[in-house]
Amino acid sequence: MVPCRQEHQSHAIVFDVSQPLDKIQAPQDAVKSTAIALVKVDSTFLPGTTIGATQWVAYAMTKGRVRVISCSSGDRTLLTLPSPFPPSTAVSDMSVHGNRLASVTSDGGLVVWELPDVITDDVPGRIMLCMYPQSDGEPLHAVKWHPQQPDLVAVASDTNMYLLNIADAVHVFGGDPIPQSELHRLSSPALMLDGAEAAKMMHI
Repeated sequence: MVPCRQEHQSHAIVFDVSQPLDKIQAPQDAVKSTAIALVKVDSTFLPGTTIGATQWVAYAMTKGRVRVISCSSGDRTLLTLPSPFPPSTAVSDMSVHGNRLASVTSDGGLVVWELPDVITDDVPGRIMLCMYPQSDGEPLHAVKWHPQQPDLVAVASDTNMYLLNIADAVHVFGGDPIPQSELHRLSSPALMLDGAEAAKMMHI
């Protein structure tokens, strides 16, 4: 017997986006937007990301506060920088992944929170890492979670970048405040990134 050979032909579907989409477009009165927060933004431009979203929306406020709002219920809670940071300190850059929020402070510190799976009004967040800056240290200015490994977070100063394992940090320090001098202890040489991957993570 001679096997039968099937010819495979490619098919192309063309969508003409210049044509009106009345058949699939929702009526104007069916789409509504509801404001959930009024955020005051300083007129001075500061580099960094001060808003993030997963199953909740988080945005930085004054006096070291971060508001977190559930996307499904609208319930809200408030995160506050812990006591090593003075009240004038604010969150200058943040990154969210899953139910975790990592933030760099305006004085160059680092705080990482873990939030519950379900956000309810005034539910507390757990501090996983609290690193306060030192006068002889290098202030941090950027933070990003690793896109595939949820326990890894990258932080950068003007001259260096460090990749930290947050699970290890919790195991060693238990969320207690630590000085920035511990940064080198937490950043394992085996976790260092090459230039291309570092640039991709930090978007530089």
